[in-house]
Amino acid sequence: RSGVLLAWPIAVYEWEIVHHTDLASRIDRGGDPAHELARHMHVELLLVDLFHRSTSQLLTVATCHLPTHLWTDPVKRRAQAIIMHLVVDTLQGYADGLPAILMGDFGFIPSSAPYALAA
Repeated sequence: RSGVLLAWPIAVYEWEIVHHTDLASRIDRGGDPAHELARHMHVELLLVDLFHRSTSQLLTVATCHLPTHLWTDPVKRRAQAIIMHLVVDTLQGYADGLPAILMGDFGFIPSSAPYALAA
């Protein structure tokens, strides 16, 4: 497992809510090999709502780290896409239409399916 961290200038932003979730909890047991692998990755997603003190703009920020080892196998690449789908889906649901930023160490390339999901 790996950890993630978010930091922001407290003079500029006030934080509203911090939410932390292990995305493995959103994957049903007993799926195909890619779903099972994704469930065992235990990718942690950290989300926070930031309130800009001078503009009153609310912004949702999220970060995570995707494991990147041995992505030459199609099952592992599919597992990475499954996790990225959950990351984006969770962020969109949490932000609920507010502006949102996703950042992290994703370990995929611009021509990959996970990149297409994130972009």
